[in-house]
Amino acid sequence: MAIIRLLPRQDRIPTGPMGRVSHVSEPGHATIPNDMNIFVDETTKLPRSIDETAIFVGDFLKKQREEEAAAA
Repeated sequence: MAIIRLLPRQDRIPTGPMGRVSHVSEPGHATIPNDMNIFVDETTKLPRSIDETAIFVGDFLKKQREEEAAAA
């Protein structure tokens, strides 16, 4: 599993794709399975743009946190 180091929250709202990812997740570590290809859309088999990749990862991390909270 790959581990991603997330940036701590800032006072201002970052813009751009990485701003979206850093604001979705709390500071800390998140895990993305090795078999998950974040750069290709599974339904269309086409590469994702930088914005699409950031949104996909942000949504995945949000879902992962919600599942962890529900299990606790």
